Amino acid sequence: MKHLTIALFLTLIAQGNVFASEVYTWKDKNGQVHYSDKPPADVDAKLIRSEAPNAAGSPSADLSKAERDFKERQAKQGDADKKNAEQAARKASKDEACNNLRNRIALFEQGGRIATQEGGERVFLSDDQIASELSKMKSRQDKDCR
Repeated sequence: MKHLTIALFLTLIAQGNVFASEVYTWKDKNGQVHYSDKPPADVDAKLIRSEAPNAAGSPSADLSKAERDFKERQAKQGDADKKNAEQAARKASKDEACNNLRNRIALFEQGGRIATQEGGERVFLSDDQIASELSKMKSRQDKDCR
């Protein structure tokens, strides 16, 4: 029984070439279109397929091309997504820096004593130093945060 199954399988594979034969088309005198593997002798038939199903232009070749096209589109989309994510990260970082700068400007504009740490000791800024720092921060805000 096993040998019969193998023989049947090999026969079906060998007949695959029959299905891969040439296909012709033509119109009869009534204008009706006909398709056949053998053209009639009395009409002008056009050959529309002469390659085997696994040859170039076959469904499997078209599928390979479609797969390549899909993978190419997928790679382009991945690149675009990566670029968009990088832009979003840069924008978020810039927004955070601008927000910190606005908060620092608001703190300096409140007035009062402002101290910094230098060498482990607290040093209070003079009014001129506060005005100078405030001027620098506002120019940076005008330049970077608009």
